Amino acid sequence: MRTERRGEVLVVTLDRPDRLNALSPLMVQQLDAAWDEAADPAVRAMVLTGAGRGFCAGADLAPDPDEVTLPVTTVLRRCYNPMLLRLDALGKPLVAAVNGAAAGAGLGLACAADVRIAATTATFVPAFAQIGVAPDMGASYHLPRILGYERALVWVLRGERWSADRALAEGLVRAVVEPDDLVPEAVALAQSLAATTPTAVRVTRALFRAAASASLAEHLDREDRLQAEALADPLRAQLRAATVARVTERRPDTAG
Repeated sequence: MRTERRGEVLVVTLDRPDRLNALSPLMVQQLDAAWDEAADPAVRAMVLTGAGRGFCAGADLAPDPDEVTLPVTTVLRRCYNPMLLRLDALGKPLVAAVNGAAAGAGLGLACAADVRIAATTATFVPAFAQIGVAPDMGASYHLPRILGYERALVWVLRGERWSADRALAEGLVRAVVEPDDLVPEAVALAQSLAATTPTAVRVTRALFRAAASASLAEHLDREDRLQAEALADPLRAQLRAATVARVTERRPDTAG
């Protein structure tokens, strides 16, 4: 795992290219450590990508001999799930820059991001049903929200391989770019998502993520509560003043 600061954006690179960045318990621990770094208030947003030809080929089905092999459900409870919950609790935008194959748990990891952009070399494969297992790494939570229930269900059960262009057409990714442009584009997008107060980013993410499971009345109450937090951010007055100044400058002079 490698991390790099690009201004206020933390770029996290899965760095196991000889295994197409397949996940091992050690790699998940390293992701957890990356989220520790991302908790720094100086980090406003994150980008996640992969080294080499793959983004993440899923769980490593052939772990190194010196690694302790645990039951799948134990790995989920001890490693994957706590790591995903910590990522979500950061409340900071994450852009997945999918450079190559995203399969199985790797697809789930990409879908845990707020936004995905893909290189022309990217591919997306659910790869769960084809080996007789259920979607994990949050895929069964995120995919129906991204694609809708029917499209997500059919895709996962069929296990179809999607190219970057197909993923764009289906709404899985926001954009497709050339490989050399992928990380710079992802960093620019992450910066644009964080160009407001940290509280506004956090509460907006929280509202959008909670919307699907609440009644309107419950959601309006949540909006009211989180709006109070946004209003209390000390940077809000500065941001509002800058916005008012820009609007005033653009307003045509009607005097005389």
